[in-house]
Amino acid sequence: MSLDAGEIIYKAFVPTLKMALCIAAGFVLTKTGSLLPDSIRGISLITLNLSLPCLVFSSMVKSFTPATVQAFGPLLMIGIMYQVMGGLLALVAA
Repeated sequence: MSLDAGEIIYKAFVPTLKMALCIAAGFVLTKTGSLLPDSIRGISLITLNLSLPCLVFSSMVKSFTPATVQAFGPLLMIGIMYQVMGGLLALVAA
């Protein structure tokens, strides 16, 4: 399953294009006065707390194949270990 250069460029360009279109739409709506500061704050909270985690999860799910699922256990353990170490260091520093 090798990808040629055109496919790689396309797969990298489409998410960038989607992001650029969203940014441009937000810019135009803000400049025209359609978005009030309270609505901008709400949109940013939805984006940070809902949309970005969904985007990360959807990109992770595509990469799981039967060959890569076996690496998920150690990856999960390292993530948990980092969280615990960060919590312990926060307790020590406080």
